[in-house]
Amino acid sequence: MKQSIRKLFSLLLAVVMVLSLAVPAFAAEGDKELRFAWLMNNGNGFYAEDIVLNGKDNPFEGELNMNPAEDRYAIFFIWNNKDGKRENFVAPKGDGSITVAKLSKDEIAKDAKESQYYVKVHMNEFKDGEITASGLSFKVIAKLGDFGFYSAATPSADTILGNEVEAAKLTGNTLYFCAPYMGTAEAAGRGAVTKVEKDPNTVDFNKLYDVESVKNGLWKITINDMGKNQLKQGGGIWVNLKLEVKDPDGNTHEEGRSINVKGEERGPELFFADLADEWDDAGNQSFFVNKDYGGQGNGKQVHVDYERVGIFGTIKEGQNAYTDHGFNWDAFTPVDVKTLKAPAGLTVESVSDQAKKGENWAKYFAKVSVAENGKEYKVTSGDYSITISSKLPDIGVYSAPTASFDSWLGEWGFGFHPAYADQPYYIISTAADDDGLNNRHLTGAKLSTKDLPEDCGNALMELAKVSDNVYKLSFKKGAALKAESFRVYLDLTWTDFMGNTWTDEHCSFGFDPSAVITASGTALTSAYYDPKPFAEVAGKVNTSVTMNAGEKKTVYLYACGMRQGEFIYVAWDKNNAPFFRSSDPALTLSFDEKDPAKFTLSASKTGTYEIWVGGESYDWDTLTLYHADGSQYTKAEFDKFYEEVEYTMAGGVLQIVDEERNLTPFTEVYPGEKFEIKALGVQDYGFQHLTVTVTGEAKTFTDVKASDWFCKEVNWAVAQGIAAGTSATTFSPKSDCTHAEILTFLWRAAGQPKSTAALPFTPKNTWAAGALAWAYEKGMIGASFSESAKCTSADAVNYIWQAKGKPAASYDGRFTDVPKDAAYAEAVAWAVNAGVTVGTTSTTFDPAAVCSRGRIATFLFRAFSK
Repeated sequence: MKQSIRKLFSLLLAVVMVLSLAVPAFAAEGDKELRFAWLMNNGNGFYAEDIVLNGKDNPFEGELNMNPAEDRYAIFFIWNNKDGKRENFVAPKGDGSITVAKLSKDEIAKDAKESQYYVKVHMNEFKDGEITASGLSFKVIAKLGDFGFYSAATPSADTILGNEVEAAKLTGNTLYFCAPYMGTAEAAGRGAVTKVEKDPNTVDFNKLYDVESVKNGLWKITINDMGKNQLKQGGGIWVNLKLEVKDPDGNTHEEGRSINVKGEERGPELFFADLADEWDDAGNQSFFVNKDYGGQGNGKQVHVDYERVGIFGTIKEGQNAYTDHGFNWDAFTPVDVKTLKAPAGLTVESVSDQAKKGENWAKYFAKVSVAENGKEYKVTSGDYSITISSKLPDIGVYSAPTASFDSWLGEWGFGFHPAYADQPYYIISTAADDDGLNNRHLTGAKLSTKDLPEDCGNALMELAKVSDNVYKLSFKKGAALKAESFRVYLDLTWTDFMGNTWTDEHCSFGFDPSAVITASGTALTSAYYDPKPFAEVAGKVNTSVTMNAGEKKTVYLYACGMRQGEFIYVAWDKNNAPFFRSSDPALTLSFDEKDPAKFTLSASKTGTYEIWVGGESYDWDTLTLYHADGSQYTKAEFDKFYEEVEYTMAGGVLQIVDEERNLTPFTEVYPGEKFEIKALGVQDYGFQHLTVTVTGEAKTFTDVKASDWFCKEVNWAVAQGIAAGTSATTFSPKSDCTHAEILTFLWRAAGQPKSTAALPFTPKNTWAAGALAWAYEKGMIGASFSESAKCTSADAVNYIWQAKGKPAASYDGRFTDVPKDAAYAEAVAWAVNAGVTVGTTSTTFDPAAVCSRGRIATFLFRAFSK
């Protein structure tokens, strides 16, 4: 009976030890014994329970079993068996194979009693050892637990794991749960593990790993992709298992086992808290701390043209960066900008001079900017660091349903123009495909309907789901668009990597009207001081123009933007009309003196062009004025001119502006006087450009019909600016082509290169002068050249061959009317091989036949359109 009781006590002790209950234990019989009690830990440090401190009797006895993967936290004392009382606490020692170390202050719970005796027991190698104190001792037995976690499928002292393990020490992303005594457990009086599964009470962590049975007594635990991402971001994973254990009597009960797989070490973290800003009446910006704003650690986003102004700082040790009330400002300590080190491509600079008056932390204010998107940058201050990302934001607005910086419009607001009412905008979450500092992705979005602010424009918009993480936001058809800025408010639903779902309400996307160049087919206003609001011109303006090559198209151009809170369209006066510019000389534009808003556009070749607004940019600080006698204006004279005279630069000339907005050159207003000023170049005024698309269809000629064999070729040549009509309505395709004409065509096809060659004759046709100089320089013509001579088939292929650089070709004598030693034989061979011509028959070329303009256009199409 006594033996059975002792076995029962041993079993209970093993269970109690695993559960870390604070009950005392002792080592051997005698008057006095060395005993210990387990320390407890509630997450705030170790402490001893009252049952130990009060010295109450302990009826249990047993051995201390350990292995090198375990640490035991205990308090040791002397126990007197005669009177059944504790005498005193002691500081024991290990024998070398066992180490007993005193706990540090930060490991001990606040207000813990007798804490000077708290120790950690560790087995250095897998062999029996001894702990001693005051001449007393007891043995520590090296023994594998009945069941536990291992880094390999075979349980051994080398592979057993304690309460936590670094992921890098696992075999891949796998660990094992083993019962080493399976098969002999019942015979030895031990319980046998019959079932292992995830603890149903830890749902979140359960999603990060999988459990499968390998064989009796062995279970495989695999960290899945979701779990690997958690570890990469520094978060740990608690693997919590529920065991079904069968005892020797056949009864079953449940037990639990856990191990913490530690995340990657991230080091002390810096945080960055954004600052708020305001503008004064003079347009000056200042920054201040607004504690409603939050701070962010690793993953803070900064993008090109989207600078961040804020404060770098640390969180006090033992404090959390975030509480239930948001960012923990009370634990935040600012870091001096001077101590920060940033890598190439990221700039951190002080903006303390822009701090709002009275700001206590002004000296810590910093501005962060990046040179390139799609990167990660590490900023450090001593041992602390923060990773700043210029990758795509987790959510943003795009002009296309593809998340790229080419289509990114901004983070939470972007410019628009009412003329773009049919253009959709896409709200895209990139986190689902990201390596995921935030570990969340968008799973739902809808337009907010409750408690909408006054600036809400939801009534103008509609939202549709395109695919997972992509939603299409567009203006409703017929929506009454307003000129003022407005915001669209959405309720966004998120799901994190653990499957938790929540909704952020009233997430806003700002629409601000942008300055745009627009075109209209009719006159809207011709006076600069007669602006028209959008409501009056809705549907009458476009942000693009389509026209044909060679066509002259009349349009009305207007500069559109905000004036006094209203979106307006204005016509610029004739002095400013020249500020409308083309992106390519192939597209020309000229304005009407009577109506400066009226322009004529023409393009010599197909393509896509832009019209923008800009003028000469000058460094006005270098303006110097001189009297007629050559003396420089005094400071008083110059200050008076600067204050009383309105002036500008137009056409590279200093112009004086009168009350009617007319410009007069400075030298006419101040006869004999001179000026000097430093020019910087041409400045784009920042309006969104007008797109002009020139198609490949030529202007319709009355003598070129769709059924004509040369119709496509003539249209192509005209559209490319290579050929032109003989009048406004005719091309004369059947007229004989002259040498001057074909050389002009070839010169245009070559890009109208300039030549400095001096012709040995004077051109009769000024329109051909440039082409003839180019042809003479290339050796295509000589001094006896005749402009009006008619171009034959032999001349045509010879000219085209030479313009192409005389590519080598071997003539096979296929044509009976082209001798092998003819000067143009190689050109004919090349033309046949290149598909420029096939001859008049299979055996004749007819080299002396005069070519029509239509036939020449066909040759050019075949030679240059490929």
